[in-house]
Amino acid sequence: MSTCWYIVLSMENGLESKDIVPNLISYNAVLLAYSNNEISDVERMNSILNRMIEKEAEPNLLTYTIIFKTLSRIKRSCAKAEDLLRVLKREYNNGQVNLKPDLVCYNSVIQAWTSNHEKGSVSHAKKIWKVI
Repeated sequence: MSTCWYIVLSMENGLESKDIVPNLISYNAVLLAYSNNEISDVERMNSILNRMIEKEAEPNLLTYTIIFKTLSRIKRSCAKAEDLLRVLKREYNNGQVNLKPDLVCYNSVIQAWTSNHEKGSVSHAKKIWKVI
């Protein structure tokens, strides 16, 4: 078990038993720690994102930005980055005004596509650029 995941479980199990509930800031701190690891565990980061939603620690734009920046550095994560951008747009369109994708989000997805070096990657990046 990774240290970051142990911290999440400790936050949830240990703190909740003392009537202290992990919040957005603590979850974002753990996501940032995952992001700063040389080998980022995107699946685990997605699990944390899902736990945040389950525990009603609603993710904010920083939460998504941390994940976008991580995906932009990992080869072959461009489709995941673009899917996450779609989720963020959908949430914004459904009334989550604090989740409006910003330039950092779009740039991270563009960076993920341009660093992919597969056929069609540049055209995907251009499509995203046109949306901005």
